[in-house]
Amino acid sequence: MEKRTLEKIGKGGNSLVFESKKETQDQGLVLKFYSRELSEMIDVILGKKDFDKLLKVKKLLKEKDPIVLEKLDEVKDDFLKKEIIDYFDGASNLDKIMNLVEQYLYKNKKNIFEKYNENINRTRKDYDNVSNIFGKENVLGIKVLKINKENINKIDEKDTIELLNKIRSLLKKDLINNEDFNKIKDFIAQNDIEIPIIIQEKFISDNKKDIIEFNSSIPIYNKNFESILQKDQLKNNYKNIKNELERFLFENKLYALIDVNSEIKELVSDFIKKTIKYTKETHEYIDFFGQNNILFYIENDVYKYKLLDPVIPMNFYSENKNIKNINFKDFLDKNKHEIRHFYVYLKTLNIFSKKLGIKEKLNPEDLLGNKIKGVEKEVNEFLE
Repeated sequence: MEKRTLEKIGKGGNSLVFESKKETQDQGLVLKFYSRELSEMIDVILGKKDFDKLLKVKKLLKEKDPIVLEKLDEVKDDFLKKEIIDYFDGASNLDKIMNLVEQYLYKNKKNIFEKYNENINRTRKDYDNVSNIFGKENVLGIKVLKINKENINKIDEKDTIELLNKIRSLLKKDLINNEDFNKIKDFIAQNDIEIPIIIQEKFISDNKKDIIEFNSSIPIYNKNFESILQKDQLKNNYKNIKNELERFLFENKLYALIDVNSEIKELVSDFIKKTIKYTKETHEYIDFFGQNNILFYIENDVYKYKLLDPVIPMNFYSENKNIKNINFKDFLDKNKHEIRHFYVYLKTLNIFSKKLGIKEKLNPEDLLGNKIKGVEKEVNEFLE
């Protein structure tokens, strides 16, 4: 069997990206993993996560720490909740509670796998939505390979252990061995579990010229911008902070090229129109924050663009946060990344839209959907 190489080629959010190829290949397939979730699943199978949790829970219960009662709503088992309350009242003993906790953790093992599959399926659906609007020719699509009881014994054990250990070492987790891998295989087979892996072709840049990325991440992650926010004249000066942020937006190279290149202008116009359409229909971002996610280039003397990684994993920015808890006037609060993404996304698209003469523009409700109810005033003031 021809040996395959495994090389880490990127990272984005909570995902890791590897290229897997045979020695005779110039390029191979790109594998994408939600690394923390995948590693968590392995810990669950091998019992490591349960053991750690049990030790923590036992310590908290033994000390009758009030935090146990505070977090009781997170327990999805009414009988266990009642038993824990009885224990705090002196009507139950620690050993009995720990047995119930252990049963509860085991019962919920499969939920982690179901949730992971749910997220992968949603990512695939998002890619389908992107392809439908932008055209398949403009999107580097994905496929999903599912490891299950039908094929678990056919995969290469050595290569798979090597890949999993590369992921785990990057996360500073214990490495697995052949015995661990056999446990993983047995668990998948016995519990009818599926572990999906996203596979994508690699973007070949050899025959492409003048590659420019459409990237507006500078105001979100740039350290210089962080230091600007800390300057005395900008501290708590809402208007000045936003002016400074918009100044960073105009550093986008494509913005300058629109005035001097009609082909670029037409192509960027197509991208902006379709991005606005996508967001209005889905309330989701096109991820032009990450490096090399959206590329414009020349191929065979024709200008083109390609969306390599346009989907924000697991709809993080539109689903995970509660917009009503955000202090829109504080770019330095704990939600600063979300409010900067929100602000930069709307401003970038509307600034380009205005320059290109596009009538359609993005409104706050296009991103927030029903979440805008009750905070309309704050959001509109924020965007003034």
